Amino acid sequence: FTFPTFLAFVAEMLLVSPAIGFAFGMITSRLMRRLVSPTHARLDIQLFCTFACGYGSFFVAQYLLDVSGVLACCTAGVTLSLFAPLKVLSDHQFHAVWENVEWSCNTLIFLLADFI
Repeated sequence: FTFPTFLAFVAEMLLVSPAIGFAFGMITSRLMRRLVSPTHARLDIQLFCTFACGYGSFFVAQYLLDVSGVLACCTAGVTLSLFAPLKVLSDHQFHAVWENVEWSCNTLIFLLADFI
């Protein structure tokens, strides 16, 4: 690496990845607003949208555009936390599901680490 190529690499990672995450977060926030109405309240649709936002932003950034998927996923999460809370139907149920997913993933990681 030369210094100019290093700067170009860092600029690409720090600008493109968050832009992808922000775009995914905004699209998901608007999609949640359109799909959920007081007469049609479905928590499973909202949960699917948040899962798809996180994994979709990571996949597009990491594998399709060769930039940081982690930065894109984190930016998508921050964008959703800023714009989507007003659209979440049941905050308690939403957090309960995400806490169970977090516990399951942590358990799986430690089990796999133990086997290796």
